[in-house]
Amino acid sequence: MNVYGVVEGQIRCDSEVFIGETGRVTGDILAMNIRVSGYMEGGLECGELTIEHSGKVTGEAATDSFKIEEGGQFEGSSRRRTTDNVTQLKRSSKRGYAIPVAASKPE
Repeated sequence: MNVYGVVEGQIRCDSEVFIGETGRVTGDILAMNIRVSGYMEGGLECGELTIEHSGKVTGEAATDSFKIEEGGQFEGSSRRRTTDNVTQLKRSSKRGYAIPVAASKPE
């Protein structure tokens, strides 16, 4: 799944999530791998996290492998996934989807 715009909510993907330089995600991401060239704020869980030279991640990361390229930024906390804290992704016909944040109701 490639993100080049704005996503507010949860993303769950059984493959890779790529946030392009123009992409902005606010929410949680659960994916096999995550690459960030844009901006991500929230919690994430993945096998491999790569923050590219233009990427910025703010939040909490649970990952098996964590790489920050020169110029990339990470602010928050990180921990290695273990069998006790790993979320299992189920394979399905949907390769990836986003769950949007509910809109506020007008009064």
